[in-house]
Amino acid sequence: MSAGQDYPDYQSYANWRSPVYAYEALWPLSAANPFTQAGYLTNYQSLVINAGQFGADGGTVSVEFYSDNTLSQNLFGYSWAVAQTQALHVIVPILGNYAVFTVTTPNAATVDTFIEVQPMNTPVQSPRYINSLNFVAGQTVSIPLSTTRVFPFPNITEGPGTWFISDPAVTGKFSARISFLDRTASEVNYLQYITTVGANNTGQFYAPNSPIGFVIQNTDTANHNITFALVVDGR
Repeated sequence: MSAGQDYPDYQSYANWRSPVYAYEALWPLSAANPFTQAGYLTNYQSLVINAGQFGADGGTVSVEFYSDNTLSQNLFGYSWAVAQTQALHVIVPILGNYAVFTVTTPNAATVDTFIEVQPMNTPVQSPRYINSLNFVAGQTVSIPLSTTRVFPFPNITEGPGTWFISDPAVTGKFSARISFLDRTASEVNYLQYITTVGANNTGQFYAPNSPIGFVIQNTDTANHNITFALVVDGR
């Protein structure tokens, strides 16, 4: 019997350790040039996904799992809308032998978008967001008269969060809310409305796996300063 190139039991263990599905680079993303990666993931347990630097209309990151190489038996999938100001860093469980990973955008202009997808053998039971900067905050930020400012959360994430807002002059002229954003980082609808903006106010909320932001409105006819923070626990 020849020695072969695999392990002593002559199984192909070493072969599936190689990153047959891996991709990491800047991709010239546009509506006419989406990114697609398809292939087998048998024996791997999870998939690392990183995507960011989207153009003005943001993008959508999706992965679909299949049981067969014809991609006819769909098992499950994940999808995230990512706003232009945001990034996605997540590990998902591999739920089938084959996967199709796509990144798309409605943006007609080409933007070099960072895309990484890597299989690994660290198990996760559900999507695990691997963000290290899960907050957006401002210290003594001037909000112009009769103006609404949107402060997008930097990453797509999910889990319990905390907000803080302070109107140091107690003007009574601020309203604030945590809102869903679209892929252009514009407000769509509010997730939680903050009824009182005084000297110091705090509260809790639950962040969904979609774009969100802190929306602060100055209803007065003069400029005023505000201090705020929006933090989501890592998971």
